[in-house]
Amino acid sequence: MKNVFSCLIVVLISIFSLTGCNNTTDYKFLQPNDKIAKIEIVIVGEREDIKGKKLSEVQQVMDVKKELLEEEGEKLIEDLKKIDCFNKYNPPGYMDAGLEAFKISYDNGDYELINYRAQATYKNSKYDRAGLYYFDKDQFNELLYKYLD
Repeated sequence: MKNVFSCLIVVLISIFSLTGCNNTTDYKFLQPNDKIAKIEIVIVGEREDIKGKKLSEVQQVMDVKKELLEEEGEKLIEDLKKIDCFNKYNPPGYMDAGLEAFKISYDNGDYELINYRAQATYKNSKYDRAGLYYFDKDQFNELLYKYLD
């Protein structure tokens, strides 16, 4: 019985050491890349006036710092896929005012905001500022400033 217990402990330690909380993952874009209409770098502002509106109908106000050319946008998507991305299980990250983000707008009017610590989506006329991913902060900011120059 003692040997079985010892073996079980060794197996469990091995399993836990092989699985970690910081495994990278691929970022899941809101829509396929061929549906992208434009990409901008924005500063996320305060939410619009919410009187009489459901929170899901309230979008962030954004100050556009730069609109990327089509070729730049395609390269950005490739570069963004190379940055270390992680799942955020609990709690989700929130897109707050003052953050710089990539705004990816799609042909149908939907968009997503991507920042190193959170994402937000506007889909089917509903805004959701909770994101389930986060990126390596230094890698993300390096990429952001590369496209701002």
